[in-house]
This record gives sequence, structure tokens and C-alpha cells, in this order.
Amino acid sequence: TARTDSDEAVKSWVDIEIVKTAVVGDGFSDGDLLDDPEGFPFLFFTTSDIGPKTAVFEYAITNPSPVTLVDVALVDDRLGTIDLSLFPDCQVLDPGETCFARSSEQFDYFDATAALGALITNIGTVTATGDGVPVQAFDDATITLAAVQSSILIDLVKEVVAGDDVTIVDGKPIVSWTEAEYDAGFAKDVTYRFTVTNISNATIIDVELTDPMLSDQPIIAKADGVTLAPDESITVDVDHVLTVAQAFPDGELPTRIDNVAKVSGANETRDSFSEDIDDASVFTELVFAKVIPVTGFDRLVLVPMAMLLVSLGIAILWLERRRQRVR
Repeated sequence: TARTDSDEAVKSWVDIEIVKTAVVGDGFSDGDLLDDPEGFPFLFFTTSDIGPKTAVFEYAITNPSPVTLVDVALVDDRLGTIDLSLFPDCQVLDPGETCFARSSEQFDYFDATAALGALITNIGTVTATGDGVPVQAFDDATITLAAVQSSILIDLVKEVVAGDDVTIVDGKPIVSWTEAEYDAGFAKDVTYRFTVTNISNATIIDVELTDPMLSDQPIIAKADGVTLAPDESITVDVDHVLTVAQAFPDGELPTRIDNVAKVSGANETRDSFSEDIDDASVFTELVFAKVIPVTGFDRLVLVPMAMLLVSLGIAILWLERRRQRVR
């Protein structure tokens, strides 16, 4: 059909089309969107996988008209102007030609929880000019954001370590003083061992370990930045000087010293927390010098024996003198 020079005729010849899609990802160049056969592509987050993750969108732009389209421009209502210089095939479209452009947007766990599962729709609008006639088309794509909070669980084991001043007897840590050490106020060294373990499937941050008897400051502070991956542990040894006054608060009587430690932590989004406590005991004793008692029966035996030995000695001395006289 021959073209006419009327404006209406020219306009009827010029058109543009666009199809926008959310790209199901591969974890790399195609982003992280997952397929949902019954719904829209989605990004999935947990407190141990907070992102950010990338949603990739593709725009298929087609020139269905018999004239060349120039000045092609693409705008996304969420992402702004798409730089088509990155997609040179889209800058000028010959009749019947289709080109592809892409954009991407990043989301994280906090976006997902703020959206509360709402659908996220954005619109791509393409404009161009053909034979001096402006044309426009638009299309949208929708994704969803899903988030699941992972629970965390932290574990603490506190124990007393055997050492120069600590003896483990039947599982009981015992610290002993002699009378001389006790009278001199001699202190003993006790080492406490703390093992903190993440027994959950989510990373734990803001780990803090406290033991008021050992220190008025945290043994592990949040500011230390300790992070525990699932099944990861950290062990800390703390030396404590045990004084006579602490070991024997009631005089020379043996005592049991208990102290409790606490550990706490949070998930990466700090909306789930966990803590645990454990104690360890030290038993003290005062070791007196052994004195062998003398009983009444012992006297009945020892006194005659002593007298016998004395008599025997006298007899030997008398015999020796007589022997000398005989000579």
C-alpha cells in the first residue's frame, strides 16, 4: 500500500512495543530471583541470609512499524532512566527489529520485612520517534519479597582447669592450703575456661560474656565484634587469684566457691536474641600437719620397753668395766 503524506496516515504507520519481565536468576548475571510457578518471581531472605540480593528486569523493545525509530529512551518508575548506551542495539530500531535492555534493583532482609510480603511492581516506559512522530509504550513486572526469621541458640560451658594450685579429684576442683600458707595469707591461682558455641542454624553477632566474680567488665564485649557461625565455638581462659579471705570466709572451715557466668548474642538483624548461663565450683581445704597421737595402750608398751633398754644399757656398761678389771 502506498503511503500518503497526511499526518494521520504517518501516525498509523508508526508504533513501538515493550515487554518487561522479571528474570528468574542464576545467582550471578541473571540475579537472585526465584521462580514461583503459581505466582510472581521472588527473593527469599532469612536472618542468616539477609542479602542484599539482586532482582534483574529485562525489557524487550520492538519496532513493529515500517519506519525506523530513533531517539529511543527507556525510563523505569523505580529505577529511573535506563542508560541505553549500554545496549547500543536499542538506540535506533529498524522496522521489525527487537532489542533487549536490562536493569536491576537490590533488596535485603529489611526491605522484605518492611514490605510484609507485598507485591513490588515497577513500570518500564519506552519512547521513540519515527518519521517525526513520537510514540510511546509501557509494561510492568511484579516480584515479591519473602523473609523468614531464623531462631538462634547460644550455649555456654564453664569449667575449672587443673593447674599447679588446682587438683581435680572425682571431678571436683580442689585448692589446698597448708597451715603455713594459710597463716601467711598465701593466694592461689585458679583458671576458669569458658566455651561459647552457636548451636543454631543462624549466625550470632553481638556476643557478650560476663562473670561478675572474675571481672566487673565483660570478658567478651559486644564491641569486640565476636561473630559465631552455625556450630562455631570460641574458648576463653581467665586466670583468677583466689585469696585466703575468699577461700575461707568462715575461718579455717573448708568451703565451696560458686560463681555464675552468662553469655548472650543476637541474630544478624538483631530481632532475635539468645542467652545461656553456667556455673563452676571450687572446693577449698586447709591441710594440717599430721600428729601421731599416743594412747594409753601405747604407754603400757612403750614405758616398759624404755626401762628395759635403759637396764640393758646399764648391764652392758657393767660387763664392759668388769672385763677390763679381769685383764
